[in-house]
Amino acid sequence: SVPAGIYGREALETMGIWSEVRGNAVYTENVRVALASIIRGDLLAGIVYASDLKLVPELHAHFVFPDTTHKPIHYVAASVGEGNAGAGFVSFLKSPAVQEIFERFGFLSASATN
Repeated sequence: SVPAGIYGREALETMGIWSEVRGNAVYTENVRVALASIIRGDLLAGIVYASDLKLVPELHAHFVFPDTTHKPIHYVAASVGEGNAGAGFVSFLKSPAVQEIFERFGFLSASATN
């Protein structure tokens, strides 16, 4: 029911293997809990975001879902309310310095939209 699980199931269904693996699925409250379970050895494998996997250098991806197997994953930022603070923060997120940080942690560059 969490986004990673939704994308993961969608990818497995697209690949035609969900029915084979669903009986072994362990549902966690979020990706970080799944990742911690893998680190502890409670799970042999899991579906996590590449950006979260980068935080654990001793683990590596055995398989990366092709982008065509699931809907695009987007993180959205928008300013709300009155004043310039929100708009300023959104502009900050679009800045080259912040984009470099995002890319370093495994995120793609943000597409600048208004």
